[in-house]
Amino acid sequence: MAKQDYVKSSDAAFCIQITHLATTLPQFYSQFNLTASDPLVAGNIQDAQNFDYLCKRQVKLLDASQGATATRNRARYGDVQNPGAAVDLSYPSNSTPPPSPVQPGIEKRFREFVDFLRTRAGWSEAIAEILGVNGPEQVRPDPATLMPVITLSMSGTRVEVGWK
Repeated sequence: MAKQDYVKSSDAAFCIQITHLATTLPQFYSQFNLTASDPLVAGNIQDAQNFDYLCKRQVKLLDASQGATATRNRARYGDVQNPGAAVDLSYPSNSTPPPSPVQPGIEKRFREFVDFLRTRAGWSEAIAEILGVNGPEQVRPDPATLMPVITLSMSGTRVEVGWK
């Protein structure tokens, strides 16, 4: 039976998926005759680090934005719960240095890397499941239970049939 796409659609889920592959794959290096220094493997690791950094940075920036709005509102309108306290104008800084930059197209390279792994001797559906790159089974509707939705309407002297 056909499978659905294995790549997760949300950024958070894809971040978990690409990081999981990068951290789980080393147990299969010898089976696939790979090392961490192989260009495709190293590229996948770097892509996973970059995307993880970007996802975490986005969450921090959103939190900082909400905090900045709350601080601005407190400074402008006051604070009923703590009216005498000074407004802290400092903002959180990024304490984590960014990883080495990568070219755009992380998802495309991830798909290509998984396709490369699928060609290696020793690849199996069980390994795909462990690595998190096995799409769920595609559930197709039962043709016996499918029925079209038909609507009828009059337009002057004509009957119009709608079919979905």
